[in-house]
Amino acid sequence: MGVRRIRNRWVAMLAHTGLAVVLMTLCRLLYYFFNKSLFSFIAMPHLLTLLVGGLHYDVAVILYGCIIYYLMMIVGAFLPPRVEQRRWWQVVRAVGFLLPMSLMLVMNICDTGYYPYILSRASRHLFYEFGEEDMVGLAGGFMVQFWPLTLAFFALMSLLVYGFLHFSYAPVVEQKRSPLGRRMAAALVAVCLLVVGMRGTLRSHERPLSEAIADRYIEDYREVALVLNTPYSLSRSSGARFVRYRFYDPTELRRIFDPVYKAEPLEPGDTLFGSLRGYNVMIVLMESMGREYIGALNTDIPGYESYTPFLDSLIPHTLYAKYGYANGKRSVESFPSIYASLPTFGATFNDKEFQMNSYQQCHAFTSGLPLMLRDEGYDLKFYHGDEPGAMGFYDFLNRMGLERQYTAEDFRQEVPDADRYFMNSWGVFDDPFEQAMARDMKRSLREPFGAFFFSLTNHHPFQLPRGDEKKYKPGTLPIHRTAQYADEALRDFFDSIKDEPWYDHTIFVITGDHTNQSDRPEYDCPAGRSMVPVCFYVPDGSLRGEISDRVVQHLDIYPTLLYLLGIDRAIYSYGHNIFDDRVDHYALNNFFDRYFLFTKDLTVVMRRDGEVSIEAPHAPVQTDHPDPTLPSDSVRDHYSHLLRAIAQDYSERLFSSGFVLTDSAAVEESAQH
Repeated sequence: MGVRRIRNRWVAMLAHTGLAVVLMTLCRLLYYFFNKSLFSFIAMPHLLTLLVGGLHYDVAVILYGCIIYYLMMIVGAFLPPRVEQRRWWQVVRAVGFLLPMSLMLVMNICDTGYYPYILSRASRHLFYEFGEEDMVGLAGGFMVQFWPLTLAFFALMSLLVYGFLHFSYAPVVEQKRSPLGRRMAAALVAVCLLVVGMRGTLRSHERPLSEAIADRYIEDYREVALVLNTPYSLSRSSGARFVRYRFYDPTELRRIFDPVYKAEPLEPGDTLFGSLRGYNVMIVLMESMGREYIGALNTDIPGYESYTPFLDSLIPHTLYAKYGYANGKRSVESFPSIYASLPTFGATFNDKEFQMNSYQQCHAFTSGLPLMLRDEGYDLKFYHGDEPGAMGFYDFLNRMGLERQYTAEDFRQEVPDADRYFMNSWGVFDDPFEQAMARDMKRSLREPFGAFFFSLTNHHPFQLPRGDEKKYKPGTLPIHRTAQYADEALRDFFDSIKDEPWYDHTIFVITGDHTNQSDRPEYDCPAGRSMVPVCFYVPDGSLRGEISDRVVQHLDIYPTLLYLLGIDRAIYSYGHNIFDDRVDHYALNNFFDRYFLFTKDLTVVMRRDGEVSIEAPHAPVQTDHPDPTLPSDSVRDHYSHLLRAIAQDYSERLFSSGFVLTDSAAVEESAQH
C-alpha cells in the first residue's frame, strides 16, 4: 500500500476531510440507487442539486463526529514535534477520525435498507422501538438479506482506511516549522471553517443545521431523505421535530377543531348507540398487514394478486373500511392511535427521551380503551409473542389499566420444547402463539373481557417456520409469504375459538399496525403507504357492510367502540365515530417529516414550519373516481385550516396542558366550542 506522507498539517486535514465528504456522498448515491424505485421521479440533473444540498449536512456531521481529530491537528501546531511523533498521540488521532467515520458509514448503510419501511431517515426512535437483544438479531438478518449493502460497507471501509493512511500526516521537525504567527493565522482560519461547517449555513436568519437548509434544494418533500444523512437524523432529539403552533386564537381554534368526544345517540331513536353494550372486545393488531396484500380490499383492480385467503373470506362478513388508514409507519405509533385515539406525528408516548423535560406532557394522558373497559368491569389481557415489556407496548398499556399479559415467557412455561417455535430475531411464530393464546383466553378470561393481541411474524426478516418455506406462493416480495402465514395463523385462531359461548357476542377489531414492503404502482403514493385493513367483526351479524363514502383511520376505532358499547364518558379523541355524518372524516399520518391529512377528495401536506400544500387524491387506492381532480377552493381551504388546527391543538397539549380530560375540562372545552 502506497503511503504518501504529507508534511503540511492543513493540507492533510483538507485531504482527510475531502475523503470523508467523498465517502458520505457515495453513501448518499447508494441510498438513491438502492431505493431508486421510490425516487424514480427525480431527474438526474436534479439529483446533482440534492447532492450539493447534502454537503451541508455531511460536512457538519464529519466535523462534529471527528472533532477530536481536528482539535488534535490544530493544537498540534503549537506543541513540540516530539509530542505528535509519539505513538499514542498518532493512534488517538487516527482513532478520532476512523472510528466516527466508520460509525457514520454503518448508520448510512443500514438506513439505506430501512428507508422503504418508514419513508424517512432513521431517528433515535429506532433504538427505543427495538431492544438491544432485538437489534443484535436484526443486524445479523440485515447482513444476510441485504448482502449488497454489506459488501458496499466493506468496500467503503476499505476506501476509508486506505485513504486515511495514503494521506497520512507526518509532523515536521522543529527547525522546519513555519513561524508562530503563520501557524496562529492558519489555526484561526481552521477554527472559523470548523464553526461555519458545523453550523451548516452562512445565512444569519437560518438556525444552525436546521432542515430549512434542505428545503432550499428539494422540489418534492419525498426528496428530504436524500439531502439529509442518517447521523444527522439520529442526532436530533425527539422533541426537535415539534413546533408550538399559534395559527389561531383559542376561540377560532375550537371552532375549527375540538378534540373532546362523548359518545351519544346520533339522532332521536338511534338504535345503534349502545347496541353492543356488554359485548367482549378483542383488538387483533396484525404486524405489517397492509391493505396492499389483501385481495378483498382491491377488487377494483383487475387480476389483483391476494396473499390473504382467510381475510378475503372474512371481510365480506364484517363492517370494513374500503379506505382504511394507519396513523404511523411504526408499531409503537399504532398503539396510542388505536387505544387512546392520540396521533404521534413521528414520536411515541413511550420514548424515554421524548418524555423528559420540555415534553413531559406526554406522561399526561389518562384516557384509553383498556382503562375505559376496566372501569366498566371488563377483564383485560394483552397478548404478544415477544419477551415481556418488548418495545414498550406493555408499559404503555399498563398506564391505562391493563395489568395482565401473556408473552413468550408464558409460552415457554406452558409449551413443551417451546424453543423450536421461536424465530431467530423475534419471539414466537404466530401460529403456535395464537393457539396458545386461544387456550389461555378460554381458561383465564371472564366475561366481559377485553383482549388485546399483537402478532409478530409478518416482519423483517420475514422468517417462516422450518419446513414451511415452500408451503406458500413466493409472490414478488419477501413479505408476501409471511403475510400468507399470518393470514393462515389467524384462520386457525378463529377456528379454535368459534365454538366458545362468548364468540358470537365479541367485537373483533382487525387491523394492521402499519404498511411494509410494497411493489404495486397503485400504492406508490403517501395515501397508499398508509393504508391498512380496518374491520369490525361481530360473529352474530350485528355489524356488516362496506364503508366506502369516507376514510377510516386507527384514531376512529376508540370513539367508535365507545359509541357501540354505549359508554358515554368524555375523552380526547383526534378521530371520530365512523357512523357520525356530522363531522369531517379524515386520516392523519406523518412521514417525509411532514404532517399528512387524507380524505377521499384530497391530500393536505404541512411542513414543520406550517406551510401547507394540496394534492389531488390518488386513484384507485384513495378514491373511487377514475380521474380525480382537486375540489373547490373552499374545500381545500377548509381542510388546510383543519390540519393546521389539529397540529396546533396537539402541540399546545404537548408543550403545556397534556392529554388529561377531567370532567371540568370537558365542560369548559365544550362551552368554548
